[in-house]
Amino acid sequence: MPNEEDVIPLDKLARVYRKIYSKVQELTKEYESQIEELKVKQDEIKNAMKDQMLALGSSSRCAQMKALLFCHKRHATTQTIGIHSRRLSWSMMH
Repeated sequence: MPNEEDVIPLDKLARVYRKIYSKVQELTKEYESQIEELKVKQDEIKNAMKDQMLALGSSSRCAQMKALLFCHKRHATTQTIGIHSRRLSWSMMH
């Protein structure tokens, strides 16, 4: 059993616990917000890619996925994706 000198008062432990709990809640909310923002951007990009594939005459889901994989491999080193007449910049994705 620890000495009375080593024992931290319960009220102090509770305050520290509540601060940590609040910080975890804050970080979780921030994380979820950032994830939601990324999902919105991802959906916009997915829809733009779908529009471009449809414009190229791709009608089947399988053909669209093959085109997507080819596009990904082809552009992996350049980090740019041409969508219609505009380009997505790295800053647009952040």
